[in-house]
Amino acid sequence: MSRVSPALRSLFRQPTSSQWLKTTAVRSSPTWTKPAYQPIRCLATPAAMPSASKENIGVYCNPSHDLWVKESGPSAEQVKSGQALKEGEVTIAIKSTGICGSDIHFWRHGRIGPMVVEHDHILGHESAGEVIAVHPSVNNLKIGDRVAVEPSQICNKCEPCLTGHYNGCLEMRFMSTPPVDGLLRRY
Repeated sequence: MSRVSPALRSLFRQPTSSQWLKTTAVRSSPTWTKPAYQPIRCLATPAAMPSASKENIGVYCNPSHDLWVKESGPSAEQVKSGQALKEGEVTIAIKSTGICGSDIHFWRHGRIGPMVVEHDHILGHESAGEVIAVHPSVNNLKIGDRVAVEPSQICNKCEPCLTGHYNGCLEMRFMSTPPVDGLLRRY
């Protein structure tokens, strides 16, 4: 039997029928517009607080099916300094992360096919937030831009990547798929 910290129970509650109807009504209303989507290449650990003033914490699971919150990297100091940014990368203050079925599978079952949780692992890959740091090589985003995170980390060298079909990249690493940690954290 798995242990879940009380603080996390609310993350995994099913919406009531009235909450579901409100969400459906808003999305289907004639005034609702689809948010702009801009795929970006980001750090495996995006940032969470616009000021990066709080320590980074993540939601972890493990092979024993435990679920808990603890400190994770990068540190607030690393985020503030911007030294961790590589060419083509930005830091994002995560504002929202959805709980996906794959997150539940990794937590409850410890695996999805050949992808197995073998160590402590941070969940989450359906995230959105605000850009708080930009590497000088990035020219299509600026600090303050609101973005949806593309959780695929591609090679940018193979034919599928170079022709815009990055979903076919054989070297792709996907956030929240072991051993790559996910985005259910501050940074």
